Amino acid sequence: MGNPKELALFTQTINCWEDSSALPGYMRACFNALKEVTSDIAQFVEEEYGLNPLNYFKDRKSLFWIIMAEARCFAIKQVPNADEYLKNGVTSSGVHLILVHILFLLGHKVTNETVHIIEGNSALVSCTAKILRLWDDFGSAKDENQEGFDGSYVEYYMKDNPSCSLDAAKLHMKKLISKSWEELNKEYFFNKSLSPYFKEASLNCARMVSVMYNYDEEQHLPLMNDYIQNLLFGGNN
Repeated sequence: MGNPKELALFTQTINCWEDSSALPGYMRACFNALKEVTSDIAQFVEEEYGLNPLNYFKDRKSLFWIIMAEARCFAIKQVPNADEYLKNGVTSSGVHLILVHILFLLGHKVTNETVHIIEGNSALVSCTAKILRLWDDFGSAKDENQEGFDGSYVEYYMKDNPSCSLDAAKLHMKKLISKSWEELNKEYFFNKSLSPYFKEASLNCARMVSVMYNYDEEQHLPLMNDYIQNLLFGGNN
């Protein structure tokens, strides 16, 4: 893990997307690998669809600055409130970057207008990211051994509302997830500017979240295990 100075330098290098010589060796290797993979994907898209999305792929400013800001807050133990945490968490989830790649890789109805819709915080992106962040926070603090250094929405919500129990906080999170699903479904059915293939991909990303982060009391993922068993061995029978 880098120190704050190294992380700031890494963020600046990502934003410039050029010279990585000032980075420590382990960061330089990471940056060069990221740059190579990104360029390869952009080349594939251009060869398949006649579009070069490299400028869109390189634009990671909001993602990395948010992650950098979160790192600074955690370093000085500055605790955000629940709303601030969730707003930042929607960006730092990386969902926007994933869906931008999916948009170009699918190659259907990709225009400047459709890209601007994605960049303009479409519910297909923001709600999917919110669903992921909230589901992850149901169990990730224990499962990832964060030891209180990364926080979670439920933790910050309970700090904002001292009389709130853990069960009540989780119920509140479930309501937020349900509301996000309502907005996501509305965007799916009524947005005619985006490709149906992309809309389906966004919906599938959100569906996948409840499988990937549906922890039980032992911090296991029984639903994920069932799907893997079914995929590899044709079920439990």
